[in-house]
Amino acid sequence: MLKAPLGRLPPPSPCGRTRPLPERSLDDEHLAHIYLATARVQLGDIDGAAAAVRPVLDLSADMRISWIIKRMDRLADLLAAPRYAGNATARDTIDAIHSAAV
Repeated sequence: MLKAPLGRLPPPSPCGRTRPLPERSLDDEHLAHIYLATARVQLGDIDGAAAAVRPVLDLSADMRISWIIKRMDRLADLLAAPRYAGNATARDTIDAIHSAAV
């Protein structure tokens, strides 16, 4: 259930970053960022999606497991929907995802 109207979604959560590093699953943490970004796209919050996925886009290539790449591809597909065709943030995020996947 949505508690905030569209356009007033809370900032990205720390996605588990409050726990000490040895207790964290970094792969799961990165996937959580992608899932948050995906949810925000589905709610029409492109800026929030771009902010949520940024930590994953900044990962080095050796940190991107296959699930991260698959989920980022799905996110890019959602951002490429006709309803976001004129959105510069959506286009920039798609480009960043494609660049990161190389």
